Amino acid sequence: MNLKALAAGAALAVVASGASATTISTTFNLDCYTNGSLSCNTAPGGHNKVTEFNNLPDQIQLSQAGITATFKGKYFAGGVSFSNNMITSHAPIKNGKIGSYSQGAGVNNSPYDDHQADGDDRFNDFIQASFDKSVKVTEVVFGLFSNSPYGYQGPDSFRWLYDKSANGSIGVGDHFSDEIGSNPFSGFGGAESDLWAFAAFTKGSEWKLKSITVEYHDPDGSPGVIPLPAAGWMLLSALGGMGALRRYRKG
Repeated sequence: MNLKALAAGAALAVVASGASATTISTTFNLDCYTNGSLSCNTAPGGHNKVTEFNNLPDQIQLSQAGITATFKGKYFAGGVSFSNNMITSHAPIKNGKIGSYSQGAGVNNSPYDDHQADGDDRFNDFIQASFDKSVKVTEVVFGLFSNSPYGYQGPDSFRWLYDKSANGSIGVGDHFSDEIGSNPFSGFGGAESDLWAFAAFTKGSEWKLKSITVEYHDPDGSPGVIPLPAAGWMLLSALGGMGALRRYRKG
């Protein structure tokens, strides 16, 4: 028996058993009524709407399950041209404000704008979601989303976008989905990116982004940080003892 080879093989087997990539799934909840880590914002209204608009945050950042997500309120100051679900040109993209409310996050592009993400001919709001890792979005849920023509400004719809061009921003060359009227929605087709967006383009569509579920692959850890199972330590200790006994007998 070659004890050195056996011990090395045992150590390698133990390390390799802990080194495979793991898929992690987590849901970011943007409803301040059900997520205690979020403070509810005051939507602009009444005589203080300018002050309340200025007090809204520029972004909402959440960290959980080993990943950080940053949500921002933005809008297209006009229309978007596209072909085969890819943006070919678009109106300027402007920064708005984002707030966390009952039923989810919404966008304000001015002190006089409703606090939902809404679409019309001049301003088409979207919520941009960026992550510090590349993710697959597996589900989105919207609040105040009506499938009925008799709902408040309904029926509602949205489009989903992602940074297909991988240039770090939403724009020309990026994915632009068909109009979708389903809520919740999970038909993202396995697309993967660290930058996503959910937009209201249809006049009368008004909704909030309530939650987004993503999954990502946790990369292999280095052997130095992989914990060795107790059985592995026992095996290596036993092999070490056998080696010491062999040396004693030879002596």
